[in-house]
Amino acid sequence: MKKNLTSVSRALLFVLSLVLVFTCFAGCRPDNKNDSSSKADATSDVSRTPVEEIEELYPTDPNIPQTKDLGGKTITFGMNTLYTSSVFPEEGESELGNRQIARMRDVCQRYNCIIEKVDFTWNKMVSDVMPSLLVGDRVADVMLPVIRQAGPFVEARLCENLLNNDITQYVDLSMPWWNDTMTVASGVGGAVYCATPQFTSAADTTWVCYFNRSMATELGISPDSIYEMQANKTWTWDVFADYAQKAVLDRDNDGKIGEGDRYGYVTAPWHIMLAFLTGADVRMVVQQQDGTLKFNLNTSHAISALTKINEMMSAEYFLPAEGTENIASIFANGDALFLCSSVRAMRTKAMRNMEDSWGTLLLPLGITADGGWQTEYHSRAEQTTTCIFFPTGNENLADVALVVEALAFESWKYGVTDIIELSYLQYTKDEGSKYAIDEVFNISTFEYDQLLFAIGGGETWIDVCRKSFYGVIQQKGADISYSVSSYEAKFQNILDEFYSQATKS
Repeated sequence: MKKNLTSVSRALLFVLSLVLVFTCFAGCRPDNKNDSSSKADATSDVSRTPVEEIEELYPTDPNIPQTKDLGGKTITFGMNTLYTSSVFPEEGESELGNRQIARMRDVCQRYNCIIEKVDFTWNKMVSDVMPSLLVGDRVADVMLPVIRQAGPFVEARLCENLLNNDITQYVDLSMPWWNDTMTVASGVGGAVYCATPQFTSAADTTWVCYFNRSMATELGISPDSIYEMQANKTWTWDVFADYAQKAVLDRDNDGKIGEGDRYGYVTAPWHIMLAFLTGADVRMVVQQQDGTLKFNLNTSHAISALTKINEMMSAEYFLPAEGTENIASIFANGDALFLCSSVRAMRTKAMRNMEDSWGTLLLPLGITADGGWQTEYHSRAEQTTTCIFFPTGNENLADVALVVEALAFESWKYGVTDIIELSYLQYTKDEGSKYAIDEVFNISTFEYDQLLFAIGGGETWIDVCRKSFYGVIQQKGADISYSVSSYEAKFQNILDEFYSQATKS
């Protein structure tokens, strides 16, 4: 297939990255999770890798015609400028980028269309875009806010229902190149408003656990045994906490753990708290049978999970820090046994140049409602992952849906293999990490509360989180039950108002 469309500009490169990293990472999650961890060898190979699944499932996308003439139509994608450099590769900059560009050109040629991007300042997307959409101005055919920015657009009823006929004639959100958890996490009153073919990729922003192999060995912890526990589903919070405690070292012998000492794990507090909750299968918000939304943390399971998380986040072995590069540097310097961060942290300069060898694990299994341990791994993709929505009022909605679906499928079909080979595996430093690399495609999870980050009048969702359970999560022996129950009404009021506004006819 020719790849020399002269009208394909840098904008085209963007969209390929957009749907490449966006859908390919979200998509490899058919219901095969019980197969994923059935082996207990040292390298912990999954039963079916994402690449094997892709090869077995769909030679072509069954939802769309293989050719169609859109008459040279231009499809525009509105994006956050923060991510332009990372998802809009220059031709010749990297082999991965070149393959992205080639696939994008193929799609444009197949459907005789042009794709362009429209830049918006990332942290002003809501304030800059909302007024235009409210008065009916055409801003872009597809918008790509980060998930925490998407809620206000849903509340203002500015997003097309992804289940309407113009879209569903081409887009099937149940297919493996769409993340099924986001379909649930953006549903309101029977409609679905946001999707994650992942622009920055759900896998890339999903949280995992890195460990210092050299340090583990010095502590008498066999790296292979950790991989075996992961495969056997005995890699739990208690094991994680026990190993983290063993790693603590008072280097200056002053009787306390502080600057210059060694910790059990380093991570960003907000993100790890949410990731731990997801690992325990606890959801802040659930949709009820009538479609309404309910605050769900004031339950015995949620309180037990938060109490356990409080223990792990108030212990001496926990080093809170912010910024992917910063926490990766702390880990790379040998100041912590574990680093909990996103998959993309493996590409930081610090970890690439780390002298000690490191491995990659999934986040440990959390507790169940009956006090046992979860049997399936789940891990959050950050709320700074980009999602998509189609602004209301587009007369060419079906054509836009066709192009997005084509990009989504191509990114899943071919991009997953490219990204594993050209991005992830070249950075991993041991064979055992391959389990987590493969499985992260299957476990990337979105939760409803991510959409609600900026929702609320006066006090937003995140404001109330900071005042309640998150405000005490790092305090030893915090009264978690009270911190949740005393703010339950405020959380529920925000949910009720959001639902009312989003479903208002």
